[in-house]
This record gives sequence, structure tokens and C-alpha cells, in this order.
Amino acid sequence: MRLDPDCIRDVLLTVERHTTYSRIVEPACFIADGLVEKYGEEKLLCHIQKAEAAGFFNEFESRTEGDFTIRGLSTVGHEFLLDSFS
Repeated sequence: MRLDPDCIRDVLLTVERHTTYSRIVEPACFIADGLVEKYGEEKLLCHIQKAEAAGFFNEFESRTEGDFTIRGLSTVGHEFLLDSFS
């Protein structure tokens, strides 16, 4: 699948929007933000995996296929967002 920088940016924005010190991101956050509808489940999950592999998340835990938790953005993730708006 071809990398879609807009999808990566939207994933990171959702993680940034929904995480707090005590709150994690789960698949429902991406549904609530309309990303599943916008990109489709397969494309979205693929780009979440790509973002995780690039080190954009502080912590990523995959429970089962399509079920995961994310604990905020890493410094690298924040830098990607800053660069994408420059």
C-alpha cells in the first residue's frame, strides 16, 4: 500500500487529541474522529502500523488484529506533525 502522509498526519492528530496522562487511544477514537470512514479500516490500520514502526508513539500495544492501545506521541511524532504544518 502506498504511504499517505495525510493519513499519517490524521492518525497522529487523533492520538494527540485523545491522549492525556491517564487516557489512552483505542480504535474507538479513530471511529469517533471519522478516520475509519475517511480512509477505510484496512488503510487506517496499515498507516497506524507504519506510524508505530517509525517510532511516532510513546507506547503501542497490539492485543488482537484491529485492537490496540496507544499511549501518546513520541518526540518524533510531534516533530512529524510540526513539519507537516510548516
